[in-house]
Order: sequence, then C-alpha cells, then structure tokens
Amino acid sequence: MIKPLEDEQIAAVDASATKAERFWMYVPILGWAFAQFLWNERTRPIVKNIKHQLQSRAKPEPLVWGENAERVSLAQYVCAVAKKEMGWPNDYFIPNDPAGIVFWAHDDGLDVEAAVTDIEKHLGIKLNNDEVEAWFSQTLGEVVAFLWRHQHTSRNQENIGPPPTGPALRP
Repeated sequence: MIKPLEDEQIAAVDASATKAERFWMYVPILGWAFAQFLWNERTRPIVKNIKHQLQSRAKPEPLVWGENAERVSLAQYVCAVAKKEMGWPNDYFIPNDPAGIVFWAHDDGLDVEAAVTDIEKHLGIKLNNDEVEAWFSQTLGEVVAFLWRHQHTSRNQENIGPPPTGPALRP
C-alpha cells in the first residue's frame, strides 16, 4: 500500500516569510527576483522531500482511482498535468495525496494557474477561484471527484439547452 505524500512544513511556508523576503517583495523588478530566490532557498528542503517521496513510489495501479475507465482516465490526466506544471519527477499520485502538496506552486507561483487552465481546456469547463482554492484542503481523490461531477454537470446542461419558451408554455 502506498502512503500519501506528507510534509508538515508546507502549511507554514507562506506564513513564515523572512523579513528579507518581505522587504524585497516591495522593491520592483530586482527585489521581486531576489525575494523569489530567497523563497526558493527556504523551500528547497521541502521540495526535495516531496520529490524523494514520489521517486520512492512504485507506479500506482490505475484501479486506485476506481473501476470507471473514464474516471480513471481523468485521474491519470490530472496526475500528468500536476507532474508537468508543478515540476514533480513523476505522476505517481494516489487519491489520498493532499491536493495542496500535489498542486503546490513551488517554482514560480503560476504553476497552479497553468495546471488549472490545462485541466479546464481538457474538460471543456470553467472553474472559479473559490472552487480551485478549495482543492488545497482536499485530497487529490476529492479533487478528481469534483472535476468528474463538474464535467458531467456541464455536459448535462449543454445537452439540455436553454429553457423552453413560447406560446405552448403560457397558461
């Protein structure tokens, strides 16, 4: 059995910015780059730990995502997007992995935006910020379930079309 990814330090990363990082964040252009460099240095051990956990895993069987082939395909796509956009060494994610780790934008902060855009295009859906923000307190399995429901709700609404109007509906 594969253990979920874990890193207790990740929750406090953004809240624990150093004084130097906070100072440089307000200095245009060069300061921003320097603040990013300091942040990368501070988070490097956390990223290394998560990468090590992923590299130590065997590739999960597709059935960890369920028996529905379409849902398994969706989960595998989401895992591949996370690997590509977040810069993880592989896509060996499991449903119990915290989505906050899987979609942690440790490279430049825009990684998650790119991942969400890729998923939206692939599924033909539009996600709002509140929906995506909720991912960070969920497991990857819960995110996949949400995307599955959202995709099918969107499909059903497209098939239904606009509400009927006209004289036949008047009393």
